[in-house]
Amino acid sequence: MVPCVASAVPAEDAPITAEEYAGYEYAAGLARDLLAFMDEEGISYAVDEEYPGRWAVPFEGKTGDWYVVVSVDPEYVVFVVEVFDIPEDVEPSFYAWLLDKNFDINQAKFGTNEGMLYFNVDAPTRLLDRQEYLDTIRAMVNFVDGIYPEIIERAGGLYGDE
Repeated sequence: MVPCVASAVPAEDAPITAEEYAGYEYAAGLARDLLAFMDEEGISYAVDEEYPGRWAVPFEGKTGDWYVVVSVDPEYVVFVVEVFDIPEDVEPSFYAWLLDKNFDINQAKFGTNEGMLYFNVDAPTRLLDRQEYLDTIRAMVNFVDGIYPEIIERAGGLYGDE
């Protein structure tokens, strides 16, 4: 699972202000609402036992099976798709291409960490509703699923030949 960006539950010994606490309460309520929504809609997910404000939603695409990891905190709901392991010998032009793609995409970005390529969206916690939540997940999966063959080719491989 993707490392936690944040959790809807503060550490027990974390010194927080009343305003920060209210933010955590709101985020925890939103997390509960989104999980209830997925239960109502029959959408499968797996809650991270270590961080209850984070869960993974699986989707089948044309080019692979994708997991959107959702993490709720007081400021943002972070959506992350783990795309693929970047080959160690990838050309620098691959990273330049990713940067160009980031300029072309609104509200979503590619990123790398420890050799993994991620695609992520940050949505303000207080502005996210159930429909926007579902629309964000579907849009991310559709985008990654559609661009995946090009990503593989740009990384020096042939799609289907990872």
